[in-house]
Amino acid sequence: MFREEMGDKPYLQIEVDEQYSAVGIITRIEAFLNSISHRPPAQMPKDFNILDVKMKPANIKFKPDKDKTLVLPDFGYHTWYLENYFEQCGYKKRKTLPDYSREVLMKGRAETNSKEYLPFPVMLGQILTLLEETPKEEQKDLQFLIPFNEGADGQYARAVRTVLDRKGYEHVDIIAPILETLPVTADDPELLMKALVCGDILYSADPHMRDQCYRSLLPDGSLHEWKDLRRWEKEIGEESTSAKSLGLVGTSASLTSLNEGILEQLEYEGILCRRAPLSEMMLFLWKEASGNKNATEFFQKLEKQLLAIHERLGDRSSFSQDLSGLQKRADEYLSDYSGANGRYRYAKALELGENCSGILMMAPRYENTAMVLNMRGIHDHCQAPVYDLSLDGDFDEAGWEKLRSFLYYCEV
Repeated sequence: MFREEMGDKPYLQIEVDEQYSAVGIITRIEAFLNSISHRPPAQMPKDFNILDVKMKPANIKFKPDKDKTLVLPDFGYHTWYLENYFEQCGYKKRKTLPDYSREVLMKGRAETNSKEYLPFPVMLGQILTLLEETPKEEQKDLQFLIPFNEGADGQYARAVRTVLDRKGYEHVDIIAPILETLPVTADDPELLMKALVCGDILYSADPHMRDQCYRSLLPDGSLHEWKDLRRWEKEIGEESTSAKSLGLVGTSASLTSLNEGILEQLEYEGILCRRAPLSEMMLFLWKEASGNKNATEFFQKLEKQLLAIHERLGDRSSFSQDLSGLQKRADEYLSDYSGANGRYRYAKALELGENCSGILMMAPRYENTAMVLNMRGIHDHCQAPVYDLSLDGDFDEAGWEKLRSFLYYCEV
């Protein structure tokens, strides 16, 4: 984005982390100053005014076009139900991004020049892959959905827009709705919540049962009443559970599509993985947003439904018995924080720690919120041992060895 603004003007980018060298930084600055000293001087225009900044609005929209093909991000099992939601809202043409792969990740990282969080280069690589596979005459029909929180993650859509414009894809639309405002801006926020709940119910099921109830969660292929979900909630709740379980808390992508197959492997080995529900995470976010104060009755209805689901899922449930209690716990430990749903993640880890053998905190490597949670003592306040699983597309044998040691320590 900065490169787009600077054009052909020289600039220096310096990254500083815990291993930076002051000497190295000084050397780079000196080399940069030396390089620009050899550039021919440019004549300043006579009418130059530093305050006269020309604004260039970005081609980013907040609402998709029902006549165009809507391309959804990958959120694991939630994706199919989200497709169903958009179909019932009148979006008849839908696609999903290509699956995460090493090739996709490298394609995205080729367009970056810093330590961007894993979700960004993956998403960028997926978008570029799909565009390259789509005939040019069909590309203008595509619109990519990139929802975001009010915070740093909101730059993803803008950064993708910059790359697409630079590569000649100005005709492709980017749709970036704000998650906090969906109770006001979404076509049918309750239907959206049902779609997220379906994915959460499926993740609560034993892995061998998921394929069986994947599409059966929706009796006729449509999201209808809450009662339509009760059969599967009851059957899943009656499934036998392991005496040991892991609580999983983190970003939505880390819990679904960007965990590098780690969670699937753990479940294959018989470990009960209790993921923080995306629907509950979303409702917590909605309740926290100041612009939703008039939706109290709507939120109470959703809380009641989530509580009923929690009770029917039994021991397999990772839903909270008291969402307001989660907010109070967040107030106690992280009252002055906003961003990446950090308050929910902190409170949810403490709650799951009361019943799980261990907690995996899953987030992209270098994520600010993950660092803040550690700085605010989440390891000390959680009753169960906590392991920070940082994801950057390079999980290998060394990563498995560390995780296995943690699981052994937790007796999982």
